[in-house]
Amino acid sequence: MQKIEIPFDRRDGRLYRYVGAWYTSEVVEWRPNVVFESTIRYAGYARGRSSVIIQFHHVDGEILTHMSLMDFDRIVGRMELGFYTGKFHYKKVGDSYFMTPVLDQKDG
Repeated sequence: MQKIEIPFDRRDGRLYRYVGAWYTSEVVEWRPNVVFESTIRYAGYARGRSSVIIQFHHVDGEILTHMSLMDFDRIVGRMELGFYTGKFHYKKVGDSYFMTPVLDQKDG
């Protein structure tokens, strides 16, 4: 797990995909990257700046979050009716931030 801080919107708690110079501390809240448990519900997909992202809602608050297509591929076979319960943390790839699942070594 990367030892980084993760940008969230102070107003509604959603994860920012990336943070540009125009984002201010009044809008962005930097949080430590920790492992957490959650149940997420598939909400669709969208274009990132140079990729496709998969969108989810955390069911305990309906906060929208997103993960990379590669990480989605790791859990899609374990989802039930669009839901997945497990452990997660965040990662930074280039300038973008994503939620990522924590899987056992044997799970891949």
